[in-house]
Amino acid sequence: MQLSYKILFAVEILHDYYVNGLCPDFEIVPSPETAQLFRDQQVIWKNMGNKGYALVRAVEGKPMAAPAPTDVYRVYLKLKRPLFANYTNLDGIFGPAKRLYFSNLHQVKAGTVTYLSAPIAAYSNAVTYLPGALVISGNDVAEALRSSDSGNAHTPGEAVFWRNKGALRYATTGDLVTNAGGTFRFVLPAPATAVMTDVFRFNPASGLYDMEALPATLDNFETPQSEIAIDLRYRSRAATALPPTGPKPCCT
Repeated sequence: MQLSYKILFAVEILHDYYVNGLCPDFEIVPSPETAQLFRDQQVIWKNMGNKGYALVRAVEGKPMAAPAPTDVYRVYLKLKRPLFANYTNLDGIFGPAKRLYFSNLHQVKAGTVTYLSAPIAAYSNAVTYLPGALVISGNDVAEALRSSDSGNAHTPGEAVFWRNKGALRYATTGDLVTNAGGTFRFVLPAPATAVMTDVFRFNPASGLYDMEALPATLDNFETPQSEIAIDLRYRSRAATALPPTGPKPCCT
């Protein structure tokens, strides 16, 4: 019987600051839930340079515990070099409540490489672009060097206004999510005295967020509210005002 370890998956971090693009500024750390899943599936995690490897124990080339299609592997990027911000173009809206969230569910591919960042939108002459904005032009990414808008449009082919960055993909504001914690402040589309709330989670079968995460609730107020606090902690079904009746808008 031949025992070995095979690469289950690998994560690589790239950065333009480095000549070879290999960014050693982070340690890739599995979440506690993922670490437990690794133990159950006889997987070990190794950081090497700018990469993290999940290595699964195999017998005769086959994993001893095959991952299920619904398994979720989550890792965190732990910054090792505080000077990272000195040579990184971080967007201004990246605040304390924001987190970069990357996922292979995006299925962003350039050549043979799968990127975990969100898709970058194609160039449009109807959009206003500020310096630093990224767009897709053909198969490559272009970065705005000067401002342009619908009244003064400049295509990525104009070198004075755009810089071609090649086929690599980049993190953008599309990768930012709000870190809500146990309570999330939700701004209503219009003030209301009655608000019904549904919270959904990702459904691996459909690829959509259409599975109930928390039971529906109905809140009534004496005066119209423009913002409400949503409790994201687990709630007992017996304590809810309304039983869930299927997918509904988040707040109405």
